[in-house]
Amino acid sequence: MSEVHFEYINLLVSKAQSGDQKSSEELLDFYQPIIKASVRKCIHIHQDLSRHYEDLINIASLEFY
Repeated sequence: MSEVHFEYINLLVSKAQSGDQKSSEELLDFYQPIIKASVRKCIHIHQDLSRHYEDLINIASLEFY
């Protein structure tokens, strides 16, 4: 990632912290692959959670938000 990209992410974070809904949604979209990868890793360790994949994604996304 370039320096400009990091600056843009920091700008989005600042706007989101100030209550900008669109910036919050853009950040969530940006980090969604990381959220999903984390949930998949948990499911790999605790396979009985696999039936709750979508619920876990939703909960993790809400926590991020």
